[in-house]
This record gives sequence, structure tokens and C-alpha cells, in this order.
Amino acid sequence: MPSRAKSSRASLTTRRIDPRHLRHHSRQPADRRNRTAQVSRYFQDSIDLCCIADLNGFFLTVNPQFSQRLGYNNEELTGQPYLAFIHPDDLAATQEQMSQLISGCDVTAFRNRYRDVHGVYTWFEWTARAFVKEGLVFASARDVTDRVLMEQQLKQLEQRERAILDNTSAVIYVKDCDGRYQFVNREFARLFHVSQNDVAGKTDFDLFPEGLATEFQRNDRRVIESRLPLKIEEVAPHADGLHNYLSVKFPLFDAAGETVSIAGISTDISDRVWLQRTTEELRLAQEVQRRLFPVGEFKIAGFDIHGKVLAASHLCGDYFDYLLRPNGNVVFCVADVSGHGLAPALEMVETRAMLRMLLKESLPLNETVQALNRLLHDDVPEGSFVTLLLAELNPTTREFRYVGAGHDATLIRSQGTIQRLPSTGTVLGLMRDAVFQLSPVISMEPGDLLLIATDGVHETLSPDRELFGHERLCRTILMRRHLSANLILEELFAIAHAFSRQPLPRDDMTGIIVKSLP
Repeated sequence: MPSRAKSSRASLTTRRIDPRHLRHHSRQPADRRNRTAQVSRYFQDSIDLCCIADLNGFFLTVNPQFSQRLGYNNEELTGQPYLAFIHPDDLAATQEQMSQLISGCDVTAFRNRYRDVHGVYTWFEWTARAFVKEGLVFASARDVTDRVLMEQQLKQLEQRERAILDNTSAVIYVKDCDGRYQFVNREFARLFHVSQNDVAGKTDFDLFPEGLATEFQRNDRRVIESRLPLKIEEVAPHADGLHNYLSVKFPLFDAAGETVSIAGISTDISDRVWLQRTTEELRLAQEVQRRLFPVGEFKIAGFDIHGKVLAASHLCGDYFDYLLRPNGNVVFCVADVSGHGLAPALEMVETRAMLRMLLKESLPLNETVQALNRLLHDDVPEGSFVTLLLAELNPTTREFRYVGAGHDATLIRSQGTIQRLPSTGTVLGLMRDAVFQLSPVISMEPGDLLLIATDGVHETLSPDRELFGHERLCRTILMRRHLSANLILEELFAIAHAFSRQPLPRDDMTGIIVKSLP
């Protein structure tokens, strides 16, 4: 070694020194200082939150980003236990991660919440490594609050979508291109007696009879091949037999546009088929009933006469009519069968047929009503009844008499006075031997107006349970008595209906106006 050193020193005196060689050797301590400075700069200027802690959980140093993000100064963080800043719900998980670090495991993608100086919690995602021999933990974190909120929102959306899928009455399912089920909703599992968890990987042949399974897969194949939605009627077995379904099947694509699965939404339309058939029958019945009401104007010299019905449902239990008797008199009739719907409508048809038959006889009006009452008593269901008012007008003398069976009428005189015409007997159909009185003769002067209406008009209720009432009914007519009988009825019914603020009347509205002309 001495001789080698001596030789080296000799060589330095005998040959020129390369400056680059000197620079290389003199630069080594400076490089170490630069690298230390660079590490320090990285720590200080990092966009991540960086910190060094001891194994006891105390911050030793933090970078400026850490302080800026939480709002504490360096002194408020350094030397403090980091658990003091963590959300109480995250303490146990954080301590568990610290235990793993001390045991030699690295921590990656661990999340917890830190409290800032304003008491607001921020989500951080951590990467950390412990150097146990040195008693140090190096960790860095990023603010992932926005990502966590987005993930929570996505989870809520998934839960909401799953709740929608599981609480719909439709059968919903997803299969892969080989026909293996990937998902079924709760209704599918309930109807076809499978578990939502265990159905994955099964095919239609595992769940349904072979013939039906073959048909299902044939329809699925059409969707896959066409890459288009398909709407088709299918049949599926239930405990009470086969049910008709309307299935909408459509392909699901991956990012490259390739079909990866097929989804289906199948709705039980067995009831709909029945309803369509019933609706058509109701439409035909409604058409038949409509033809039973008088059509067009009923013209009698010296009078303006009009009748109208506004039904509360497809079929009406009210009835109005006007008929000529052999003696030239005109009979006006308004009737109301108790209840709504098909049964009252059929009873109305029966009442009309019986009354028309009886009016062909030359019986007094009260005897006609008594005969009708006996027929209805023997024929209508127990508890059902009919209210009715018959008024017989002599057009020549402008005089009329009436019989009211649980039904009254209103006579509005030309000078504006109102005369209530009360019922003269009980309702029809309850007491077989009931007696009905014929009213005295009543004269109609020019300008007088007779209204015969069912209780569906004046008993209309507002949302606040206020009654439309007879007084409001009369006031409405008085303000419009200059109009035709047709327009008076149209506006009366429209105003009463608007008073209820309901899309449909709660009760049938029916009436006849007989207006005596000058």
C-alpha cells in the first residue's frame, strides 16, 4: 500500500491532471446533499399529504399539503397522536391497519376520515410502510372525498334500482348468450320457486318444461341474432295453470359493441286479456244503454224540452225519458237506481221496459207507479230500490200533475220564485203495497221552468265536503234561464262537476228541463 500510494503521488507530479476527473471526485459530497435536498423538496412540495409517524401513533413531521388541507399549523399536528383527528367510526379500522404495519405488512388503499380545523371530515386514501427497527412509519394520502361521495351515490343508485327491480310486479331477468341466468328479480324467484342466489348458471331447461324452455331460448336467439329488442307473447306455468306474458327482450352490449347478454321484462297479461274482453263487453253494453235514452230534440209546441245524463262510470243507473200518451199528453220521467255499475244499469233497463209497457195503458199516473212498484219489488234484489218522478203534461192547457216516488222536482216561475215539488210516496221496490198520491194540477205560465233531476246534481260534494245544494242549483238556473233548455242543463252539470274538483262525477247526474215558452 505505501509503495502504491507513493507511486500515485509521483504520477501526479509527472503528468497533467484531467480537470474532469477532479470535478468527478469533488462532486460526490455535493450529490448526496442534492439528493437529500431533492427528497426534502419532494416531501415539501408533494401534492399528496405526506407524514412520518412513530410506532406509537404520533406525528413526527408532516408536509405543508397536510397542514393546508386540514387547516392546522405544523405545531398543531407535530407531536400529536393521529388518532385524535380520525372519525370515531374509523378508529378501530385504523388501529387494525397500524397493527398490520408493525407486523411488516404494507398498507395500500386504506381509507379513513380526518377532521379539519372547522370540524369537517375529509376522506383520505392511504399508502404506508413501517420501518420497525427505526421505529418509523412513512405514509402518504390523497383526498378521495369526491370519489367516496360518488361511490356512495352509485351504491345508493344500485340499491334503489335493485329495490325497483325487486318490488315490481313484472318478471325481470338477465341471461348470457348461452342461456344461463345471471340475474332474476324477486318476483321471478317467487313465481317460479327458485332462489335469487342459486339461479345463477341455470338455464330455462332447469326451470321450465322442455317445450316452454325451447320456446324461450328460440326467442332469445332471435334477439341475439338481430341485435334488436323483441316484444312477444309467451306462456309460463304458475301454480294455478298457464299464464300469458308479454315479454320485452333486448340485447346488452359490451364496450366494443358485442352482445354479451340478453335482458327480459315479462309482464303477466292474463288479467289484461280478461280485462280487454270485459271492457269490450262493457263498451257494447254502454252503447246499448245509450240507445235507450231519448235521442235528439223532443219538440212540443210552446215548450223547450231537453234531457241529459252524465254518467259516473261506464254504465249508468240513472234514467230519463219522455213519452207521448194516447191522449196526447206527454209523460216526463227521471229515475235513479240505487248503487253504481253493472247491476244498477241492468235494473235501470228493466225499470225502463216495465214503465214503457205500463204507460201504454190508460191508467192514472199514480196507479201506473203503484203497478211498477209491485213489479220491481218482486224482481229486484233485496235492498235495491229505485227513486222516480213521473210528470204528465197537457201541452194544450200547460198543466201537469206528477207522482214522486222518493224523488222531488223544482218549478222556477218566470218572476224568479222557486216552488219545491215534494215526493208523494216512498221509493220503489221496498214495500210491495205502497200507495202513491197524485199531485194537484199545476199550471205552467210562459217563462216558467220545470227541473226534474237526480240527486247526483245537488248532492255533489266539494273537496271540503261542502254540498252543492238545492239553493246553489236554483241560483245557477236563474242566472241562465234566458238560455235554451239544452244549454241550461249543459252548464248546470258542468258547474256541479267543477264544484267537486274530481276527474269524474261521484254520482250519475241526470235531469230534464221543461221550459214554457212565451
